Amino acid sequence: MKTIEVVAAVIRKGSTCLATQRGYGEFEGLWEFPGGKIEPGETHQIALKREIQEELGIDITIGELLCTTDYDYPSFHLRMHCYLCSLATDNIELREHKSARWLTAETLDTVKWLPADKEVIDKLKEIMDNRRYTPEMITELGENEIFVFGSNLAGAHGGGAARVAYNKFGAVWGQGVGLQGQSYAIPTMHGGVKEIKPYVDEFIEYASNHAEYTFLVTKIGCGIAGFAIEEIAPLFAEAVKLQNVVLPKEFAEIIFPVQK
Repeated sequence: MKTIEVVAAVIRKGSTCLATQRGYGEFEGLWEFPGGKIEPGETHQIALKREIQEELGIDITIGELLCTTDYDYPSFHLRMHCYLCSLATDNIELREHKSARWLTAETLDTVKWLPADKEVIDKLKEIMDNRRYTPEMITELGENEIFVFGSNLAGAHGGGAARVAYNKFGAVWGQGVGLQGQSYAIPTMHGGVKEIKPYVDEFIEYASNHAEYTFLVTKIGCGIAGFAIEEIAPLFAEAVKLQNVVLPKEFAEIIFPVQK
């Protein structure tokens, strides 16, 4: 039986990885990790960068080998070398695929994978499940860690996590929004979820532009402000793509089942 040797990119972004839906051929509609054949004279790394550029129009940074898997299809034997990768550029173009999704450990099984790619899922889950959550009680921070708390626009940090931020982590009385010391304020007392969302979006953008910090998000809005976790958690759905944002476990359990 003929052996075809290929490379595949397991592209990670925060707590998610990229899955692409085959847009052609016998396996059209099934999902896979993007990649392709190794041409004569190519190293795995050169082949993988070329394939991803051809398929998705992006550059990637290639990390360690996740696994090599072998699978017998009816007409050939496939040997697939799967590498953990990250994005070097972020404007994905679907040149050969029907669709693409960023999947979490909890949603990896919600798509129908190509048989060979299914062999990779268990190993990938082990890595993706190694997730950090915001502790219930935070009494100290690392040098580059930021305490993210719910505030009010007046910056009156008198209770709950806001008081902790003021007493311990440099929150400034009278400043209700943004970075202050080793804390970041998101106002939650001035209206409903729609009014809170722009401030959460602003925080996520700030975090994405400041990879030097790790942001520990507390259960903002779910204490004195009186919102349910189910109301606030979805506001942070885009934050799961950031490696430097740590969410409460209760938020994660709401977000991950619906994260695409």
